Amino acid sequence: MKRYIDKFRGRQGKSLSSQKEDAPGEASTGREAIIREHCLGCDRPVESTAKVNEEISKASPEVQKDPKMKTFKRVPTVKQQIEDVPKYWGTTTDIGEAQLAILLQHVIQTDYEPHFKLARRLNGSFNVAYIMESVRGWRICVRVPACGFPGRWNDRDADLLRATALGMKYIYENTELPIPQVLAYSADTKNEINAPYTIMTFLEGKSVTDLWDDLSVTPSVLEARRQKIMHDLANIMRSLATTTFARAGTLWFPDDDSPPEVGNSYRLDKAKIFALKREFLEFPPRDSVAELLRCGQHKRLIEDRNPGVEHDVATVGVYALWDVMIEAFLQSGGKQKAGEPEFVLMQSDFNRQNILADETGKVTGLIDWDCLESIPRCIGWCSLPHWLEVDWCPDYRWPPEVDFEETPKPDEFDRYRADYAKYMREVCQGRSDSVFTSRSHIYQVLFDSVESFAAVECFVYNVLTDILPRSVSYFHTRVDDIGRGGFQVGEREWFEARLVRYFAPDAEMAAVE
Repeated sequence: MKRYIDKFRGRQGKSLSSQKEDAPGEASTGREAIIREHCLGCDRPVESTAKVNEEISKASPEVQKDPKMKTFKRVPTVKQQIEDVPKYWGTTTDIGEAQLAILLQHVIQTDYEPHFKLARRLNGSFNVAYIMESVRGWRICVRVPACGFPGRWNDRDADLLRATALGMKYIYENTELPIPQVLAYSADTKNEINAPYTIMTFLEGKSVTDLWDDLSVTPSVLEARRQKIMHDLANIMRSLATTTFARAGTLWFPDDDSPPEVGNSYRLDKAKIFALKREFLEFPPRDSVAELLRCGQHKRLIEDRNPGVEHDVATVGVYALWDVMIEAFLQSGGKQKAGEPEFVLMQSDFNRQNILADETGKVTGLIDWDCLESIPRCIGWCSLPHWLEVDWCPDYRWPPEVDFEETPKPDEFDRYRADYAKYMREVCQGRSDSVFTSRSHIYQVLFDSVESFAAVECFVYNVLTDILPRSVSYFHTRVDDIGRGGFQVGEREWFEARLVRYFAPDAEMAAVE
């Protein structure tokens, strides 16, 4: 077990016992709002194993969020994905209150918080969270991975839990981001609860998922709240500007108190994300944005190559235009200034369910910092909130299809993107990476396009719609022609020059009035 209780006493030096307590008879601001997916790292809250089992009995598809694509997609239900529920959760949902209380006594080791009781237990898709409350009203979360028991837990899982815990510690100590304090972690099952865990403090606030689309308030109140959320986020995320890296990859820590080193990234195979035997895909670190993008492009082309079968002309045309777009991006200055580090940090899932705020829109916390990686600056801390990017993703539909969640209208994306970019310019005084913000959704979808041909095709046609707005009916015919016979004389050069301007970041301003 690794303890950090002595170091983590709040940024203003307050002891853990001095946190604000609820007045008698009053409900905590976050008691019902935060004890959800905020501690779970999952796509939706499920209050008990019984409810998970209830969901498993459903046979119809449901909508879940794909964190990588940052949009909604139709996926099989839990029944279709989890092979065997008891074997999936093992003993992780049966940890007793007495075991947890003993664990916390060992972690905290103080006289002022000797007694904890289990306030609530929540199951997500990948973690179970035990919310413990002391006699003085201090609440903390013990987060246990669903795979955290003998037979499923492995060395790779242990490495990733440790990297996540130390990554959160690094963020907390080196920035002003309002994230949970990691009090302790254990990456093995040899401890008081016989399961790996991360213990962290409890943040107050409500999920922005609930606040952003709250129809119980007037339109003017809702709009003011949304603007406050965006302004606060821009100001908060600026705190990550000092965390720069020379390579792209996951942050690893040789020792618990050592600075991070960038190394290989490991991600679950999406096709087997709920498999009992977890399989990880390995991605080596990259030394430049150009290397990162070109290697992804090469991998995409290799995977789509089917020996003995020729691609249709439309596919060839899409890939030809994609190549021009990648080259134009690399020429455009969308990377960074020469000589500056190319990579920074960012919350991997900068979405509404991972942001906490109060009723006015004041942001009170950011949660779910799994998979902390250094990424290109143009999609790093300066980038738009991910829910403002979904109209560029392959599954975006408006009006929404039946059974899909309410989807923002097309013009709302442009309006809120412009507002957030304005706030980012203001807090950065027109300098630094704020020049990337207004186009970060385009950059993000470009980097994501390496994942599938559908993503490539969506990106290419979205860009064509922007640069050739009066030629929509011409797109498919021209793409076919390019696939069949290549570019006409001077056509590739025109596309490349136009795209360099299109991908170029905003000009830096001396100051923002």
